[in-house]
Amino acid sequence: MNKGRSITVIVIISVFVLSSFLFFIPFATEGQPSVTSYHLSMPGEAMVTNAQGDPVLICGVIYYFNLTLSETVDNLSLNMTFTGNTSAQDHTVKYRFTYDSTGGFADPLYSKYIKLDLSTADDSFISFAIGTHGAAKKGNWDVEIISDGFVLDTYQWEFRQGNVGMSISSPTTLFVVAPMTPQTLSNDYSFFDVANTGNVPSQLTVTLDMFQSEMDITNTSSVFHVGDSRKCEVSFNAPSLLPQKQVFKGNVKARCPIFISGDMVNFIPEISLDFDVIVEVRRSNYSILDLGNAAIQYQRLLSLRYGDTLGTDIYVTGEGPVTIDIGHFNLKQPTIRIDGIGVVSNTNIELDLIEGEEVHITFNVQAGRTDTTAYLNYTTDTGQQTGTASTKIIVTGKPKITYTDAPGPSASLLAAIIILLVVAIGVGFVIFQYRQSAKMENMEHREKEK
Repeated sequence: MNKGRSITVIVIISVFVLSSFLFFIPFATEGQPSVTSYHLSMPGEAMVTNAQGDPVLICGVIYYFNLTLSETVDNLSLNMTFTGNTSAQDHTVKYRFTYDSTGGFADPLYSKYIKLDLSTADDSFISFAIGTHGAAKKGNWDVEIISDGFVLDTYQWEFRQGNVGMSISSPTTLFVVAPMTPQTLSNDYSFFDVANTGNVPSQLTVTLDMFQSEMDITNTSSVFHVGDSRKCEVSFNAPSLLPQKQVFKGNVKARCPIFISGDMVNFIPEISLDFDVIVEVRRSNYSILDLGNAAIQYQRLLSLRYGDTLGTDIYVTGEGPVTIDIGHFNLKQPTIRIDGIGVVSNTNIELDLIEGEEVHITFNVQAGRTDTTAYLNYTTDTGQQTGTASTKIIVTGKPKITYTDAPGPSASLLAAIIILLVVAIGVGFVIFQYRQSAKMENMEHREKEK
């Protein structure tokens, strides 16, 4: 009996002590302000949550933490502590940001992880523009909202490492420019697609190894939000250019533009990706072989019917001595003219090129075989470089066969024979008539003698 009474007394005392303890915990009670809504996100971005529904904060960058309270408060404190930490006071595990209606916003622990010019308060709405050091511990953090010593709300946030991510598709940009003609070009092949695959917004910078001031690229100036993709079109304000082919690199660099402080740059490094740009200064429907001191424009593919003659040409520009050796396969010996003057019998052509001037070489060729593929080759030597360009010729058709009659008498001979036959028949008829008449006279004479 005494034992039962002792247990009852202990339980009563425990409940009394626990109730007294809970009474003195400074949580908001009826009549105190409360948090009606909150939002955590990077500038211009949506709030990100993890699988448990907890807000995610990327270390090293600016965040807006917006609070709407049930009423206006004179002061507010935002406390963030790495889960499990109770004693450390450095930027890896602990942060505290405050608002005071008379003194404004502050970072009393470090004085560097709040943007005073971006933080605002308006009646019951308070917006902290805050961030953390890039080395803050990654994982779960405990967050408290306190006003006048009372805890208005608590949360758990997940801190993560930031990374700038980017991908490029359609990476080759091609321009075909008419020689020595200023023009502005854009086409279906002059663009690249970029996607932000990181977890922070980025700012794009595009550089080119050549023609930087002559090329304009769209959609690179505005902030590139997380998850966005965009098409960057390239236009070329081409000056007057001599025939040439240039293959060079373009580079797209992405960096985070919202670091909470300048020394956070190293914690979220920028990323850069290359894409190819090709500029071919040549005639339409021609290809170009660029050897530095000489460039040859030529036709890559032609067709020829067997027995016909095909005309094709090349245009040579550059500066200094150049030798062009003309080779052919499945073709008869070509007829060659330079600038439309004379016929060149030698297939080894030597030129002394003058900068800004063009040499026009024409070829007339015939196929040596039927239903085959023929080639006209131009092997060019500048003394510094050697290269070969080829015109591929598809030969179709069969040899033409001409049918002729066997030799016979001419028309005049036939006429003479016919005349002779007519005369012979006439003479024969006269002789026949004469003989018949003579025979009749002879018979009449015999009758009279009887």
